[in-house]
Amino acid sequence: MPGEAAQQPAAAGNGDDVSERYEIVVSGADGPLVRAAFDELEVQPLGDGRLLLAGELADQAALHGVLHRMQGLGLVIVELHQTTDP
Repeated sequence: MPGEAAQQPAAAGNGDDVSERYEIVVSGADGPLVRAAFDELEVQPLGDGRLLLAGELADQAALHGVLHRMQGLGLVIVELHQTTDP
């Protein structure tokens, strides 16, 4: 109705405004460019050209932003999961 504030769709999840921890394994080159592109995440080499990127992301939009940067750098996602481990 005109004059009323637009309602935002409810976010998926449990309704709490807390970030979620993700662990993403990718294959591709490691180096300063990759580490700088994901400075909000921990980057750990796993061997065989794979990297583990782990950390807290605020919401699904932040996760999609990380995935978009991975695509732009030519990294291949091998594994992605949400975890409760710190």
